Amino acid sequence: FLYNNLGVGSGSKDVASSANQREMASVFGRLNYAYLGRYMLTATLRADGASNFHPDNRWGYFPSVSGAWRFSDEAFMSSTKDVFSNGKLRLGYGQTGNSNVGNRTLDYFSEGASYAFGNTGATGMALNELGNPKLKWETTTEWNIGLDLGFLNNRINLTTEYYDRIVSDLLVTSKTLASYSELGSMAANIGKTRGRGLELTLNTVNIMRSDFVWTSDLTFYTYEDYWEERDPDWVPAPYESEKDPIRAVFRYRSDGLLQAGEAVPAWQKGLLPGQVKIKKLDNTEATTLGESDNEMIGVNTPDFTFGFNNTLRYKKFDLNIYFYGEVNRLHGPSYYDSWTPSIQQVANVGVFGGSIRSLDCWRGDNQGSVPSLLSGGHASDSDYFLKKVSFLRCRNITLGYLIPISKKVVNSFRVNVSVSNPFVITNYNGLDPETDYNLQSNIGNLNNYSYPNVRTYSVGVDINF
Repeated sequence: FLYNNLGVGSGSKDVASSANQREMASVFGRLNYAYLGRYMLTATLRADGASNFHPDNRWGYFPSVSGAWRFSDEAFMSSTKDVFSNGKLRLGYGQTGNSNVGNRTLDYFSEGASYAFGNTGATGMALNELGNPKLKWETTTEWNIGLDLGFLNNRINLTTEYYDRIVSDLLVTSKTLASYSELGSMAANIGKTRGRGLELTLNTVNIMRSDFVWTSDLTFYTYEDYWEERDPDWVPAPYESEKDPIRAVFRYRSDGLLQAGEAVPAWQKGLLPGQVKIKKLDNTEATTLGESDNEMIGVNTPDFTFGFNNTLRYKKFDLNIYFYGEVNRLHGPSYYDSWTPSIQQVANVGVFGGSIRSLDCWRGDNQGSVPSLLSGGHASDSDYFLKKVSFLRCRNITLGYLIPISKKVVNSFRVNVSVSNPFVITNYNGLDPETDYNLQSNIGNLNNYSYPNVRTYSVGVDINF
């Protein structure tokens, strides 16, 4: 209040201010041990204190330990040195903490509630945020196992990593409270999630000559994550289960378009030819679609992501090309698919900026796959327009040249030209498979079109003195 909250003062509706303070303290100790260069051990104990927690829960303690065995240096591997140049097995376990929830242990009041006393108006104060003194650190517990291999004097290097991660006591800012509570939500620790992933990196020296060098780097990554425990007060929808994937996508399951002369499903009375049919999953006698007819269509994460980098050097020229992409991410409809106006919208709005696919909408002389312009059906809340999208994007191409120049002038003088995002290969028919659409995991079809990746050309000069 006072100068920290000028909005409370009378006549200050156009003036506002706020202030808060947060402090963090950390201390850790680490022990490293190595024996003969083959056996390595690291142990760490970390303590973190955050002022935004109650004094009883202010400190969190997070241990970690990791070990490695360089088995390529063992005597029994000496006969393989010409081919097998490096081998290391790694194993680790550790915990880290998160306190990023704001100052939410105390009740907060705010101005703005207006009251009348007689004929005089006054600005009142009301409880705006319910504090929770039981808030504590969110903890991430992870173990991982890794294997590093080198071949042919390390001209080929392969690194693999598998991890298993549990995030417990999740910090949320809006846990729903019972209807009789003074406010509808508060910050709390709820639930537990689990994720597993595999990472692979392959580095190769393909050609090594005095005037020509070619190296490559390939990365591969796949993961899955799901709920281990939910909020005790969580009430699942009929289509949900406690351990669903975190980014599960639920929709009605479509069954094509209703064709002329085809029987109308009993649970979709009034459906017209060209509109989307829905499969009935609920085995009850209900003749209408309900929540229980939704099912998990998939997960809004790719099967795997990858990157591929190549660097070539010929005399004083160098060329770098980097690709990356992902495979089979469940994607929402592009604007081509979703911007198809209904006749009712055209009638109400007059002019509607629909996509060119509107010309291919289902009709008597063109019974294709695009739903008709007639209002109705469940095209937007079904999986009809969802598809698994893959892409390969060339992220960057850079060509450089080291200009021969006397060392008395400069140590090196390099010029380069580059293009960022020159092209993308994809089965997606929208603007950009990465940014065009944010598929929501809940029921409904919420559009979130973002700015696409930009193609950029640049020229650079690197001078070292």
